[in-house]
Amino acid sequence: MLLKGSIKLPKREERILKFFNNNSSPQIHNDRPALDISRPLQSWKKQSGLIFRGMMMGLLITANLFGQQNDWYRRCDSADNCGYVDKKGNFMVPPGKYERCLTDTFRSYAIVSFRDKPDLVGIDKEGNILFTVFPYDNGPDYISEGTFRVTENTKIGFADTTGTIIIPPIYDFAFKFEKGLALVNIGGHRVSSNPADPDCEYYTWTGGHWGVIDKNGKVVLDINYHYNPDPASQKTELIGEDEKFIIEKGQIYKAKK
Repeated sequence: MLLKGSIKLPKREERILKFFNNNSSPQIHNDRPALDISRPLQSWKKQSGLIFRGMMMGLLITANLFGQQNDWYRRCDSADNCGYVDKKGNFMVPPGKYERCLTDTFRSYAIVSFRDKPDLVGIDKEGNILFTVFPYDNGPDYISEGTFRVTENTKIGFADTTGTIIIPPIYDFAFKFEKGLALVNIGGHRVSSNPADPDCEYYTWTGGHWGVIDKNGKVVLDINYHYNPDPASQKTELIGEDEKFIIEKGQIYKAKK
């Protein structure tokens, strides 16, 4: 008779269970050396680790080779009209389609400009516009720590080197990332560095509130501070009502106000 909740085993499993129950007490033989399985186990772990690393390296090499097979390269004609060719030299983007082709190797995106528009834009291989690139020194924004700035309707965000927007354009201004942190502004506006010169191309940012974000877009320091740069010492002060922080070389220090 089976009790409630008990399980009746098939005869084979029942014999196996009875064998282990009858032989459950360990027997020690002093005349036999103990079997040491730790050394083979350590060797197996080491070998399996090497095999795993080798597999991962192979996958990375394969992915890199596959990516290179699909790369396009900038090529210009005698009139300095540029386009992009594949590995076989076939033009995938004809010369002159864009006013400027600013990316040497076209992988997932390339930065170009149109003849009738001043903006620098990122395009994919179908010619779709992915984003507008923040201009810097008459060219596209420099890559800093694997990111560069992009814009949309005057707002600024960040993209990575695959052309993926990692922080949407929601800030009125943003500095480049340094040691994983970037200063951002909401509510400010730009003013000419030399108001007396109507042709001055340089400007500074004033007004609004400042804070700090990381590469995940997380706000590290609330966007509620006034900005006080000190170019001589390469430090920046963020001053709030009751506290002050110093930003120096990608580090944040709380200071006495």
